[in-house]
Amino acid sequence: MSVLNRDFFYIAGYDPRGFRYYYSILKKNLFLYNKIHKSNLKLSPTKQENSHLVSFLINSQTTKCKYHILIWNDIVKKHWHTGFISVLKDYFSFFRIFIITGLFLKFLKLSKNAFLAGMYPFFFISIIFICIFLYIFSTLFLISDNIIYFSISVAIVLYIGYDIIMKVGSKKAMFWLLRLCVFCAYLAFDRVKGIDKRMDEFCEELFKKIKENEKKDNYELILCAHSVGTILLVSVLAKVLKKCERENIAYSKLKILTLGECIPLVSLQRKNLNFKKDLEYVSKHNIFWLDYTSKIDGACFYLLDFFKSAGITSYDLNIKFLSARFFKAYNKDEYHKIKRDWYRVHFLYLEALQKKSLGYDFFDIISNSFYLENRR
Repeated sequence: MSVLNRDFFYIAGYDPRGFRYYYSILKKNLFLYNKIHKSNLKLSPTKQENSHLVSFLINSQTTKCKYHILIWNDIVKKHWHTGFISVLKDYFSFFRIFIITGLFLKFLKLSKNAFLAGMYPFFFISIIFICIFLYIFSTLFLISDNIIYFSISVAIVLYIGYDIIMKVGSKKAMFWLLRLCVFCAYLAFDRVKGIDKRMDEFCEELFKKIKENEKKDNYELILCAHSVGTILLVSVLAKVLKKCERENIAYSKLKILTLGECIPLVSLQRKNLNFKKDLEYVSKHNIFWLDYTSKIDGACFYLLDFFKSAGITSYDLNIKFLSARFFKAYNKDEYHKIKRDWYRVHFLYLEALQKKSLGYDFFDIISNSFYLENRR
């Protein structure tokens, strides 16, 4: 039996945690996958190739998969604000970028779940601010003649408001959502320092593998991205295709896998000319692409054709927009628990599923001897 050789390049989402975290969850879930599905996938230790690339092996009897994590969490850390002042900055940036411009209405039309998830942190903080303002305004008339009582009262209310915002916001991962939306806008505005250079480095790694394996049989290269990583993927892919065309290198072995995409957060921004050009350029190439989203994942745009939503009405890509159908992969009780934890839902794409799935299955995609385009 011939063995399929696969290079799998993974771009994580907007997350300050590094490759060790993603390796650990992969290791944990691979163990579960072997146990649940009676498989024998073997995982090697990590090897840091350079500052932006870590690799390791995931092998089965029929597949040799070299898994590469493309590193950019160091850039995320520089934009990962902590503390109340940073939350306020993100809040007012969100208000300026998404509310005043009316952009939030476009998201409402595209996806109600994504709209609610994106607006949830803004509404929550706004309600706390309104309550504080109303309290201060009302007490101004009741005890304004006693400046000491009034000052103490206002100070207590401000502290309570601060405490509620920080505790609830952290527990419900609202600050992560708020930062994510603002960061995507900065990507659109080309205000993320160092990201272009990093994407050039990602391009070089991918191109090297494509060139090395251009004429080999039983080989494929899958470029995979999750969440905000799907936005980077578009620009990296455009760079790779341009380089292949310049050097006359065939890219037929290259396939794309996107998970929980949130591309409209950039593609719908008015000042996104560079990204829109990349999206248009990519659309003109015949590449196989699977895009998986979930209806219960509020941090993605479920089954959305993000090319058409960006105004690209026709394209040459062989792209399929598919539901991850997580409800088929868990028993009812477990699925209802998962649905209530929307932060976990956004990372379900990387987990070992409870039941063997006929559709989306991350570990099956990595380890199966089927080419990506031959999956059912």
